[in-house]
Amino acid sequence: MPALVVGNTSTVAIPAVVKTTANLTSLSVTPSTTSQNFTPTSPVDGYNSVSVSAVDSTIDSNIIASNIKENVTILGVTGTFQGGGGPTGFGVSGDYLLGNANSSGEVVYPSTPINMSFDGLEKVPRFSYYMAYMFYANPSVGSVTFSDLTDITRGTSSAYSGYNYIFYYTFSGSSITSFSCPSLQTVQEGGGYTFYGTFYECRNLSSVDFSNLTTVNCPSQSRFMCYMCYNCTSLTNINFSSLTSISMYDWLFYCTFNSCSNLTTVSFPSLTTASLVSTSGQYIFHQTFGWCSSLTTARFPSLTTIGFPRTSSTSYGPFYQCFRDCSHLTDVYFNQAMTWGNATNPFNQMLYNCSGVTVHFKSSMQSAINALSSAQAGFGGTNTTILFDL
Repeated sequence: MPALVVGNTSTVAIPAVVKTTANLTSLSVTPSTTSQNFTPTSPVDGYNSVSVSAVDSTIDSNIIASNIKENVTILGVTGTFQGGGGPTGFGVSGDYLLGNANSSGEVVYPSTPINMSFDGLEKVPRFSYYMAYMFYANPSVGSVTFSDLTDITRGTSSAYSGYNYIFYYTFSGSSITSFSCPSLQTVQEGGGYTFYGTFYECRNLSSVDFSNLTTVNCPSQSRFMCYMCYNCTSLTNINFSSLTSISMYDWLFYCTFNSCSNLTTVSFPSLTTASLVSTSGQYIFHQTFGWCSSLTTARFPSLTTIGFPRTSSTSYGPFYQCFRDCSHLTDVYFNQAMTWGNATNPFNQMLYNCSGVTVHFKSSMQSAINALSSAQAGFGGTNTTILFDL
């Protein structure tokens, strides 16, 4: 090794400089949702270029249209999700509750109906106008379910001493397709106007489910389910399979399914008692199925008691025009021996403007039915047949 001599007094060794060429390569990287470290390994000394692929939706399996808000695009995927933004379990945004305003100030709703499930709601709050008109004429409502609602009861304070307009015209005129309250068991005092006009003229509604409702007890209030499904022309299925007893001040099932032109059969298989409390009351099943032009059969196989305390005369009464203008009605069944309180003509005009209907009664009712002037008049229908064959 050469040496540098300075003033002949010392010697410093200088190492030789060795020049070599680095072994470099290129690297292609696929993005990931986790951090990545790349260290060259022998014989590679490093990278002369690094190529990183563009990020797309494959980076995460959750990037799909149904998880992204409608009309929002993320990594090439345009969203279709229309819910969210509300309380957990409600699955509905403010757009669906109230609509939104366009540049002209007009109310605009999302174009695709949403199916709504109000999970977790077990009892209706003590509020007189709960959900009244909330989805009135809303074109973005699909199916609606209150899966956990078990009880509707008015509050006990004086603030809730009047009528409670619960579900009052809530979905009237909307695009709702089905409604289910599969856990609702009781409607207690405070049920006046409950479900009044709830689905009034909902032309897309096909089914209504109250399959576990057993008891309605509102002795100081009235108008339960009045006009509830009036003119719901697509309605084909109603379920009151567990309903046993109804006690109401007045206006019980008044025009509830009136003008439901696609309803073909109706049944209240468990209903034993339908009673009014008011001595001035007069409406039980008044025009309930009037103008249901496709209705062929109605069944009340368990009905034994019609409570009718009114003593003053009235041209109305239980079942007044209940099946008015049901042009295809063929059979009505009352399978049990019945009492009807002070009603003098419990089936007055029941078959008004109907023709060729057979009304079936239990054989033990023959004397009581034959004594009714309305029976002698065919219950208001023409060519009526009364059979005591049950």
